Amino acid sequence: MGGISGRLADRRRFAQGIAAAFAVAASGPLDFRGVVLAQATPEGPPVPSSKPLADVAATMDPAPVWEIFEDLTQVPRPSHHEEKVSAWVAEWARAHDLETSVDDVGNVFVLAPATSGMEDRPGVILQAHMDMVAVAAPGSAHDFLTEPIEAVVGDGWVSAVDTTLGADDGIGVSLILGLLTDATVQHGPLQAVFTVNEEDGFTGVNAIDPSALSGSILINVDSEEDWVFTIGSAGGVYVDASGAWTPAPAPNGMSGIVVTVGGGQGGHSGTEINAGRANANTLLARLLDDASRQFDLRLSTITGGDRYNAIPMQASALLAVPTDQSAPFTAFVNAYGAAIAREYAIGDPQVTASATDAPTPAELMATEDQKHVLAMLHAVPNGVIRMSDALPGK
Repeated sequence: MGGISGRLADRRRFAQGIAAAFAVAASGPLDFRGVVLAQATPEGPPVPSSKPLADVAATMDPAPVWEIFEDLTQVPRPSHHEEKVSAWVAEWARAHDLETSVDDVGNVFVLAPATSGMEDRPGVILQAHMDMVAVAAPGSAHDFLTEPIEAVVGDGWVSAVDTTLGADDGIGVSLILGLLTDATVQHGPLQAVFTVNEEDGFTGVNAIDPSALSGSILINVDSEEDWVFTIGSAGGVYVDASGAWTPAPAPNGMSGIVVTVGGGQGGHSGTEINAGRANANTLLARLLDDASRQFDLRLSTITGGDRYNAIPMQASALLAVPTDQSAPFTAFVNAYGAAIAREYAIGDPQVTASATDAPTPAELMATEDQKHVLAMLHAVPNGVIRMSDALPGK
């Protein structure tokens, strides 16, 4: 959910609402009120009226949660590099006199004893993940390993400048930490579990020793919709495919060209997959597959996408065509760009395709290898395969 703007929820007791559910009250409805998480897309420049989150967090409700979240934006935490955030969360919990431990992979476990009179309630585990999808806007030199996120507030949203915000799942981490230290909340025994690497492998949660868990009820604080509890999931599948291609020397009389599909909004591959957004990888494969039927193009390299769970915003290929085909090939690419702009006029209106001259690569793919690569990329399923007949909009 990366990108991520967080709509400011105008609720007096934002944390109290989720606390009612976490406490497993004896009677009455469960009240969950949260922050709506939006797209996993790098935010652009802030609107003129925006202010740094650090300057206004103390005025937002509930202030402790937003102040924790602002502190969290200053801690680098891309997936697979959670050392700093793991240490930060553990130090924060210990500074608040909470029993804290860290396992071998960096997962953090925090215990909060039951409040008076609630000792006999079932133990509840609150879980959130510490890593974030680290994607920067094209042209940004942001270093996610060393630099903080520049979070701003404007027009009712918390967003980031030129990067993903990390509200997924930074807001979940912040809500749990805020809840653990809110003296006004009555609750049974609580355990907070903060995991590493949720975004592209679940290696943190998979490494947990079950004996480290102390509750009988687990609530995952990592959702997208306000007022909604999710009680099931279709899960996900990651596929890594590898292979070798045979290099061949570039024939004489070839000209190098870089073809780029870009300008898409991107988004989270779960939450925005039904939004009709362009997948740069599949669009580039389609372009090259179509072009290979008209031109004697030869691929050298093809790259695209940033993260496993982010819709690819940009993809490019270095290739060569016979010099006398260079101009008509470029015209073909431009026409293709105009066609996909019309195709995505509603869902992703800024998507483009372009061709620029480049040095002729010394080696190219063998034609049979190229055929297989393009066929595979073109055939990869993308977007919603089928909507539910029983659940509107699902």
